[in-house]
Amino acid sequence: MSVSVHTRAHYMLFGLAMVVLVSACTPYPMYNNSGEAPDRHATQGDTDQSDEPNAEAGGVYAAAADERNRSDEVMPSAIEPRVFERVVDSYIGIPYAAGGDGKSGIDCSNLVSAVYRDYAGKRLPTSTRSQYRLPLQIAQDDLQVGDLVFFSLQGGHLPDHVGLYLGDGRFAHASESRGVIYSSVGIPYFRDAYRGARRVM
Repeated sequence: MSVSVHTRAHYMLFGLAMVVLVSACTPYPMYNNSGEAPDRHATQGDTDQSDEPNAEAGGVYAAAADERNRSDEVMPSAIEPRVFERVVDSYIGIPYAAGGDGKSGIDCSNLVSAVYRDYAGKRLPTSTRSQYRLPLQIAQDDLQVGDLVFFSLQGGHLPDHVGLYLGDGRFAHASESRGVIYSSVGIPYFRDAYRGARRVM
């Protein structure tokens, strides 16, 4: 029996709706007493891993992803670091809320969007995957204050978590367990989960 055009259209709309639903941030895992996240993958958020290498590749795969993200010509950031960090500071300690976009609760991609709105009146996409599609790709060695840093906490090649780079290896992001916090890109958990960076111009 053939499927009607009307039925196929419903399937397509359902599929598009599911893509939108899974494009939110992956909640950040609990920290242990050492300040490092446990060595496990998150279980929520973006789950598109259909053509991905084994997650055990870890840092080797993260390095390969960073190499892909190198731009031929790196445009310098126009961010004023002290002013930008003051805006970020105003969000530190706000609790995590999936889909939240304000001072009462916020998630990772909405934090990025809110900080840029407050800092420069810029309107950024509000999902991790959409922010990852911003055009100016930055190598990890070229990170500057204000760059968006992306991670796959589930071990896939597409990111499910995003933060704001603040220099000296630090970045701010929305942690499910601790709210908006500062972390280091250098700890093993983030080093292995790193999937690239974008610069907002």
